[in-house]
Amino acid sequence: KSRDFKSLLPAILTGRVNSLEKRLSAYAGLVRKGRALTNILPAVVAMEGSKTYLVLLQNNNELRPAGGFIGSFAKISFEDGKLKNLQVNDTYTLDSALKIHVEPPKEIKSDLGQNDYYLRDSNWEPDFPTAARQAEWFYNKEAGERVSGTIALDISAIEDLLQSIGPLDLADFNEKITAQNLFEKAISNAEVNFSPGSQAKKSFLTALTQSLFNKLFFLPNQDWPGIVTSLGRSLERKHMSIYLDDPRLFSYVVSQNWASIMTRGTQESASDFLAPVEANLGANKANYYLDRSYNLETLIGRDGDISHKLRIAYTNRSPSDAFPAGKYKNRIRFYLPFGTKLVKAQWGETEITKDTESFVDYDRAGFSMLLELMPKEAKTLIIDYQPPLKLDYKEGRAFYKLDVIKQAGTLKDPFSWSVTFPINVRLASEPVQKIGPQQYSIQTDLSTDKTFQLEFSK
Repeated sequence: KSRDFKSLLPAILTGRVNSLEKRLSAYAGLVRKGRALTNILPAVVAMEGSKTYLVLLQNNNELRPAGGFIGSFAKISFEDGKLKNLQVNDTYTLDSALKIHVEPPKEIKSDLGQNDYYLRDSNWEPDFPTAARQAEWFYNKEAGERVSGTIALDISAIEDLLQSIGPLDLADFNEKITAQNLFEKAISNAEVNFSPGSQAKKSFLTALTQSLFNKLFFLPNQDWPGIVTSLGRSLERKHMSIYLDDPRLFSYVVSQNWASIMTRGTQESASDFLAPVEANLGANKANYYLDRSYNLETLIGRDGDISHKLRIAYTNRSPSDAFPAGKYKNRIRFYLPFGTKLVKAQWGETEITKDTESFVDYDRAGFSMLLELMPKEAKTLIIDYQPPLKLDYKEGRAFYKLDVIKQAGTLKDPFSWSVTFPINVRLASEPVQKIGPQQYSIQTDLSTDKTFQLEFSK
């Protein structure tokens, strides 16, 4: 990376050196992931004793707060460092064993029409450790067993894995599943012929999970560097999340940002925060057909006060109401700084401010609303809100930080942010694009969490 070295480099070698630099960077990242895994792997796979884990397969074509509808699960057991047992099944079969009534969250009851709470809906919280503990409670009540932790992965994580391990043959469905056709096959086989609790035919995702784990654990000569890289990508993009009951091991998982935690707010925090969380409660796979983009406009007043206008543009490309497509029935919640004031909410041409419910959770202010988007329809949600924050100038400088949290299970939704500030203020930080005299913007996407930091001067 030395400039002196590169300036003296013969032109004929420049391409090869640049290629080597990129490869070394990739290898270094792989080593970091490998080192992180080796710090906890011996304890996770029970080099001494035995441990069992619950693996939740989440279908992000039917988005839920912690990733997607839990259609299938696996129980994986290790003993003395070796895989001892692997069982895959659908959650409807397990949920039929629940003998007690569990009251569901009010939105699952009112919006989904579900009077009981089950494992398949247990990932209602956007904070994965909270959702994982709820799933473990259900598993204990339904299966009579305890586990040492929970791992969740969605279809996007499997798609990424297939790039490394190759196609899967699903004999029951007469299908060869590749990274290129996974989403389409998941939709075309979306439990159309599957009745809850029936053992006549496994659901597509249950068969897919079984085949995936069989290939990962039992076939030799796998591309393990590729697999580790794929898992690292899925953890970073929240298509895979890990919770371990052992506090010491879990603290390491948290330090690597593998747990999809909803960070708690404090009333003293000077940081701005935005976490939109959606739940598809239409009992369909409408998220496969959904396009979504974010546009956040931030206005900084003369006194340093801050106000936001957030636009989320939706397009439902569902061809009809027929399953697995259909209406997108979206219970959306916004997690914002504690004390945030909602000024106005509008869905398309209709103002819905009065239909918006407020709540406090994770030490943050929250606003919740139910949106319905019909097939072949496009609408924009607009919310105007004011966080209880002001720029604090010290020696003529002020810093502003905004954390935008990606929801687990979502893809690369476009995100644009524009900032407008007073004439007596100058933006000192880079990189941003100037779009007006006192207005700058940033264009990115929400493939991962994003943190923006701006410095202003007077």
